[in-house]
Amino acid sequence: MKEYRFKENKLKVILDDESIVFVRGKNDLKIHKSMRGENKVFFNQILGIKYQEPALLKKGFIQFSIPRTNIVGVVRSMDQGANAIVFNKNEQEMINEIRNYVENKLRESKVTDSESSSIKMLKEYKELLDMDIITQDEFESKKKELLK
Repeated sequence: MKEYRFKENKLKVILDDESIVFVRGKNDLKIHKSMRGENKVFFNQILGIKYQEPALLKKGFIQFSIPRTNIVGVVRSMDQGANAIVFNKNEQEMINEIRNYVENKLRESKVTDSESSSIKMLKEYKELLDMDIITQDEFESKKKELLK
């Protein structure tokens, strides 16, 4: 677990093995009440990352998009201020560490998903073999292909 503190925004960001946690002041009247307190986002919920570097007179931001609603089978993303960090140039190093950590977790998740998908496919081919729908040679060929 690693913690990052953004003093200007009174924000603490905590990274652990499965999530990113945003902790903002419960009594901070400078921020909207929906953003106060603790907001935990699991890595497997993150659909994308929006990022903008700080400029000369402009702050940067990083925002983690999560699913919103399931409308007719289509998942749409929701960009929430509670899932964002606004930062300036002297906080860039912390942002880079957070971004790299989250991106690595997202990549690991995709590898795991593709591995489990291959195993499911292999089980389906085994069922087809057991039902004599495909031959042993066809099964072995698909097995080699899926386990590469």
